[in-house]
Amino acid sequence: FKISESFFRGKFLNSKINGDINFKKNFFFNLNLDINDLNLRKFLLYYFSKNNNNSYFTLGSSKKINGQLKIQSRSANSFFGKISNAKCLLLFQNGDIEIKKGSIELYKNSKLKFDVLYTENEKTPRIEFSTRFSTDDYGKFLKKFEVYDVDEKKTFSVVQGVIYLEDRALKIKNI
Repeated sequence: FKISESFFRGKFLNSKINGDINFKKNFFFNLNLDINDLNLRKFLLYYFSKNNNNSYFTLGSSKKINGQLKIQSRSANSFFGKISNAKCLLLFQNGDIEIKKGSIELYKNSKLKFDVLYTENEKTPRIEFSTRFSTDDYGKFLKKFEVYDVDEKKTFSVVQGVIYLEDRALKIKNI
């Protein structure tokens, strides 16, 4: 099936969608999502809040679902305020979910780049991640989190680690 100039709308998302879905032999998809409106804060509160029963959303995917989503968003609402120019490649491969080349502009000249892998291959589900954060004015960025006594201007940080989901443990490999 070829999809062109179509729209995907939901409670938290309004997106244009293009690409193709193949059912021959194996299920495979290659889709492009150009997100017009995404309220990430409402999405996360809806599915991951402790106070409601909407948490039927689970991590992981069937090993039979394979494909990729190229995602772009010019603007979205989050816990950090507005995020803009978000891009990533979301891969589904044999039960693993991977985000490659993710990038987000958070605040004036503040950028976050990331790679994430969710896997269950070693019997314990885990999330491996790598983030790179840079900003031209660290003090102004931290004011959003009510941290005021920072005089740093430019900063750059890299964090690599693993989140073990069953143990609810975080292991930082490198900072």
